[in-house]
Amino acid sequence: MARRGVRYIVMLILLMGCLAPVRLAHASGIELIAGGVSLSHRYTPILAEGGFAVPIQLAAELGAEVSEVGERHVIRYLGKEAWVRSGVNKVETAAAVKELAIAPVSLEGELYIPLRFLADIMRLRVSWDASRRVLTLSEWSTLSSLTGLGMGPTGPATEVMGSAASTPAELPPSQVEPTESASEVGGPMATLAGLVQSAGEAYLVPLGANSVVPVPLPFAAPRFPQETQVGMWREVFADTGIRVTYRQQAGVERYTFKATKGTLQVESALIVEPYRLLVDFYGVQGREYKPLAVETDLVEQIRARPEGDHLRMVFDLRVGVGHRVEQTSADQVTLLLQRPLSEILVDANERGGQIIFDVDGRTPHDVMHLHDPERVVIDLPSTTLIGGAIQIGVPQGPVSTVRAAQFNPDVTRVVLDLREATPLNAREGSSQLVLDYGEPDSLLAYRKINERELQIGLLVDPERTLSVKQLTGPDRIAIDIPDTVLEAPVPEAFIEAGPVYRLRTSQFDKETVRIVADLRYYVQHRIYRDGDRTVVALQQPTLGGSRVAIDAGHGGHDPGAISQTLSMTESVLNMDVARRVQQLVEGADGTVRMTRADDRYVDLWGRADLANEFPADIFVSVHHNASHAEGPTASGTETYVQVGEADSFRLGQAVHQSLISAVGTRDRGVRPNPGYIVLNRAKMPAILVEVAFVTNAEDEELLEQEWFRQRAAEGIFNGILKYFHPSPEESGTDRAVDSAATKAKWTPLGAHSAAL
Repeated sequence: MARRGVRYIVMLILLMGCLAPVRLAHASGIELIAGGVSLSHRYTPILAEGGFAVPIQLAAELGAEVSEVGERHVIRYLGKEAWVRSGVNKVETAAAVKELAIAPVSLEGELYIPLRFLADIMRLRVSWDASRRVLTLSEWSTLSSLTGLGMGPTGPATEVMGSAASTPAELPPSQVEPTESASEVGGPMATLAGLVQSAGEAYLVPLGANSVVPVPLPFAAPRFPQETQVGMWREVFADTGIRVTYRQQAGVERYTFKATKGTLQVESALIVEPYRLLVDFYGVQGREYKPLAVETDLVEQIRARPEGDHLRMVFDLRVGVGHRVEQTSADQVTLLLQRPLSEILVDANERGGQIIFDVDGRTPHDVMHLHDPERVVIDLPSTTLIGGAIQIGVPQGPVSTVRAAQFNPDVTRVVLDLREATPLNAREGSSQLVLDYGEPDSLLAYRKINERELQIGLLVDPERTLSVKQLTGPDRIAIDIPDTVLEAPVPEAFIEAGPVYRLRTSQFDKETVRIVADLRYYVQHRIYRDGDRTVVALQQPTLGGSRVAIDAGHGGHDPGAISQTLSMTESVLNMDVARRVQQLVEGADGTVRMTRADDRYVDLWGRADLANEFPADIFVSVHHNASHAEGPTASGTETYVQVGEADSFRLGQAVHQSLISAVGTRDRGVRPNPGYIVLNRAKMPAILVEVAFVTNAEDEELLEQEWFRQRAAEGIFNGILKYFHPSPEESGTDRAVDSAATKAKWTPLGAHSAAL
């Protein structure tokens, strides 16, 4: 159904007198763009000394849920919550309390929050084009969110996935088009001139992230929340002072009425035959107006006329849906028209199937698994079931019956009666909400065995030979299926924890399908058959029985290299990264000895002696570099090893390559150094890693970020795993993983395939 609306840009007028001491300034002339659509008319940025701020309702426009609980505003997105309060420069999450650059502030009934905070929680990249004076919100690119580096000529190229037809899944850097350079916004700044002077490209990081990985973002061009000052609305505003704003999101339509003077008292009623909604505004004087044709999904036209002591608005509806009137303040009310659910389809087979709901694919849904008897309950809030309760019998597969009814005026409840317990996976598309259940009948499926292992199951002929390759920069596993063509594109899958964070599938060439498993941690693999599937098991090895000495360089009265801009000295950076490596090694069942546990000085001989007394199997010293000879242009990562020691060189190569692959810094190589006492005195394979330069502007900007230091630690950890568990090609022996039996269910990933 066509959707048409008139778009108008209005200026948000801020009263500067109520802003002290935050001192916000209206950022006139600055355009805000999200999903390719200009939002400046509704979400005008304002500038504070700590950066830009935007209305909290921008989060709702971009797919989050925003609500108020007492004095706190709650933002819910991708299963996470954050709480903020007006005037308090703290944000609370389930995991931590963090400080904001500026405190949220209420202006004309709207709460303004830091743009940087919004980008953090919604995993958005914020770019500032000083020449055009444009702020742009966009998705993280793969490499950007992983390494924080740009995709331009000076940054490494990201891997490009092809279409389901014939585009190659991986292109060489020369075939990756660079993007325009932009700069991060939202950090400390005093004026717009500070923005203009910013350079390079930077990316924001999720709140409370322990590991920086891309996550799925249902990011689409938001609908215009239009200021409807046309026709009847203009006349109503002129006569009554009531301003009307319309917004549609995921099938729900909202009309907000705000009185520019006085208060609003509203009552409503739904009338049938034909369906129309009456909204009475008491104490408001008006006249009869010419009907306004709006032609949205739910409303054909809106009429208004006086009715005794009040003004009555009549919404002529296309379908009879529920509604709710929310009194958000004494002078503002919002009319919410629920999304209609008119059809439920079931496509079942003996192993599973899918249930298709005729609602917007971004519709929120709550899922509950109940027992005795086995069933799944799915609640769709702000949804009206059209035509009354329904029941669908399913003759085969895990689901026996699908039942749907209006649970309460605001919630449609769907119940799946099960023959047996079955996994359920929501596939959110742009047009319909789809729930997959049971064993998938698709080319690709995956199942998570535990925190260390993920298995990829492929419906391919057992005689077909798979090619499995380990690739770096970034670390990933590529699985090639020969003589196979995808029938349709396969969506990406993101995995929250474990060695694999994302699965991608595409047509690598006209006869080969490639599956790429992007890795957090180094894995080993093996291939075996499980029923009708060929299984590639990816497992992070453990370090049980391994003893690792970790040395955080410098400390105490010896701060090491000092940056002119960084908030930390080298010794503090060394300790931060070293502790992260310690946590990862111990989490993999390794035993760790730290040469120092706090900011104290330990001499170079003593560090090596502690490792020898432990005794350690390997010694890893963590440092950050500085250069007086090359000056501020020196950048990147280098690793030093013991002179003439093959195992030290092998350890250095493993750690260095993994670190470069994880963070994408300039590769300065692995080299022996006869002058380092900690290396010469150690009686085990020993290396010294210089993560990055504290005297280089780009490296400094990265080192300031917690996510970068975490990725650096993960890179060092992956190198340690590789050293103790080399690949079959490196070791000359088959060290394939021994995957345990599992009852885990497969989760499908999209398209079927056809053999050539």
